[in-house]
Amino acid sequence: MMVYSVSTWNYSALLRDGLPFERMLDEIAQHELGIELWLATTTQEQRGVFKERYTDTFAHLSCHTAMANVFDGSTLKKEIDFCSAIGATTLVVHPISLGIDSHTFSYAYGTKIDAAQLKTIDGFLSHARRASVVLALENGPRDVLDQVADHVGAPYPATPLGICVDTGHAAIHHTQNPHYLVDLIDRFHSWIVQLHIHDNTGASDDHMVPGTASIAWQEVSTALGDLKERVPWVFELKSGSEPIKDIQESIRFVSTL
Repeated sequence: MMVYSVSTWNYSALLRDGLPFERMLDEIAQHELGIELWLATTTQEQRGVFKERYTDTFAHLSCHTAMANVFDGSTLKKEIDFCSAIGATTLVVHPISLGIDSHTFSYAYGTKIDAAQLKTIDGFLSHARRASVVLALENGPRDVLDQVADHVGAPYPATPLGICVDTGHAAIHHTQNPHYLVDLIDRFHSWIVQLHIHDNTGASDDHMVPGTASIAWQEVSTALGDLKERVPWVFELKSGSEPIKDIQESIRFVSTL
C-alpha cells in the first residue's frame, strides 16, 4: 500500500496570510495523510504545539530542514534533536545543509568534496544515529550524491544516510539528460528513503500536480518498482486556496501508476 504524505510547504502562502497552524494540521490529519514539517515555516511556538498535541497523529512523520539554502551546523543538530523529540523518522537535507556549497537545482557540482567537509558530514551522521534519525540527502547534483554515498559506504539502515529523490528537481535537467530522473532512481535505488513528488515543464521548478506536465510518470513508476509501496510519497505542490484538492488530485493520479 502506497504511503502518501503532505509537505507543509504546500500551505506556506496560506500560513503567511493567517491560516492557523493547527487548522492546517487538522485538515491533513482528517484526510489520513502523513506529514512533512517544513521547518523554515514553523515557529518555536508551533513546534511546541506539534510536539504536545500532534506527535502521534500521523502515520508518517518527517521534517525538512530550514536550511535549504544556507549552512549552520548547530541549527542542523537542533533540527535532528527536534525530529527525535517528535518521533520523526527522517530529516530531509540539501547538500548545502551539510556544508557542501551546492544547491538542489544544480546539474553538476564538478568539485571533489574535501576531507574536511566529509568529516563534518560524518559528525552530523553520528549525531543523527544517536538520535535515531535518518538524514535524507535530496538531489541535487548527481556527483554530490555519488561522492557522499561512496564515502558513507552503505545506506540506511546500515547507516543513518538515505536519499530523497525530488522528481521536480530532477526533471529540470531534462535537456542535459532526458533520462536523468530514471537514471537517478536506478543509481540510488537501495538508498532511497523518501520521494518528493511534483511535476514541471522541464524549464523551471514549477511544483505542479503530477501528470499535468512533462515527467514520464510510468517510466518513474517502473524504475521505482517495489519502492512504490516502501517509501513515502511526499507531495510538494504550489497550491492555491485549497491545497488539499491538489493533493487529492495528485493521489488519484499516482495511485494509477
